[in-house]
Amino acid sequence: MGEDVSRQELLAEELFMLTAGGEMPEVAFHSAVYYLTKDKDGPALELGEEDIALLKGAVVQRYTAIVLRDLCPENKHTSIFRGLKRSAANWQRLVAYAARENIDLAAIQIHVAQALLNFLQHEYDAVICRGEVGCVNCSQERLVDYANTLGVVLDREIEQWRKLF
Repeated sequence: MGEDVSRQELLAEELFMLTAGGEMPEVAFHSAVYYLTKDKDGPALELGEEDIALLKGAVVQRYTAIVLRDLCPENKHTSIFRGLKRSAANWQRLVAYAARENIDLAAIQIHVAQALLNFLQHEYDAVICRGEVGCVNCSQERLVDYANTLGVVLDREIEQWRKLF
């Protein structure tokens, strides 16, 4: 029993570090697996499919958090904000990771699509209606590509989005 608790605590700690970690969730995943299984200072666990699935799920959670962080209007004036360009790049990374790992992103895609629309509407209101400085840091083409990968047709959703450029 003590071994199970210790194992659970070790996995929980790595899961926390993956979901709360830095900008490179896949690197953190491989580091976690190495530490847990092969590192001379690690616990030398044998990870089962369920353990690996939990860690892979944490990678998806972290990517999602990063993507959404840069679509949150409240973050625009903070040091953590990287903008649409980074959100789009991280979305591409998440999609590639999910494809390699056969992970379904349908629910996450809907959530990110809505966050993008909310961000653009907020940015439109701030820039066009209130005269604030804009923060769109990508080209129109990049924004359209990003929106398309999310299943969003900008001209149908936000008619005036081009005024942000």
